[in-house]
Amino acid sequence: MSAPVRITDAAGREWRFDRPPRRVVSLVPSLSHTLAGLGLADRLAGRTVFCTQPPELVESVPAVGGPKDPDVEQVLALQPDLVFMDMEENRAEHAGALLDRGVPVWAVLPTSLDDVARLFAELGAVFGIPDVAAAQAAMLAACRERASRSWQVPIPVLCPVWRQPYMTCNRNTYIAALLRECGFQNIMDEASERYFRFETTMVPGGRDLRVLLPTEPYPFDEEMIPAVAADFRVAADQVFLVRGELLSWYGGFTAPALATLMDLHQFILENATDT
Repeated sequence: MSAPVRITDAAGREWRFDRPPRRVVSLVPSLSHTLAGLGLADRLAGRTVFCTQPPELVESVPAVGGPKDPDVEQVLALQPDLVFMDMEENRAEHAGALLDRGVPVWAVLPTSLDDVARLFAELGAVFGIPDVAAAQAAMLAACRERASRSWQVPIPVLCPVWRQPYMTCNRNTYIAALLRECGFQNIMDEASERYFRFETTMVPGGRDLRVLLPTEPYPFDEEMIPAVAADFRVAADQVFLVRGELLSWYGGFTAPALATLMDLHQFILENATDT
């Protein structure tokens, strides 16, 4: 790093980095995965119990609790020079406790794929690996370009992120942005809250609708498909299980998610039947 790097994080805090951080604690699973993918696994001094990708992090990096309940004293004991937190996944009280003790907290909240591209650029600058980060950003840009040419007609989808009660998201979220890029139209886009509970009666059902079930944060699985189909008054073959990381882990998972969702979009169109 030849000159100081300045960033403004999602919380509006301005940070100046005179040198690349050497000891990093990530309280965000998607960022732990992204940092490792950028060749920065050796900088990770701590992680959450859910930071399990890539698998080698589990053995090499100590866990400090979950995203919602990290052990702040354990984080401090690791002597980090930077902590990553997500403004939705983590709690403000824990960020405040770390900031009060003089630990820089880089807050993120990507709600678009442009935000993900910007994150790659910022990580490259801060950690002194601009070429590595640019390669990841270029891969993302190429996938986005292919996605823009891969569909003409949007497919209406519902993407529950929780059950009992059901919850989903509106357009101002990373999940909705990812779906939109690949030709899926989130039927709950216009809701006023970013994440919210909803009743099954709010869902129109019908042959045009597809339901995407991520395997996390709620552990949807194949055995739940008939029940979910019944809840939303659709056929079982209109419900698709999707690996949770592909829908909600931004950064290193974004390009693979685009590829998977483009394939799913094509599969649905090829197998669509008339009502």
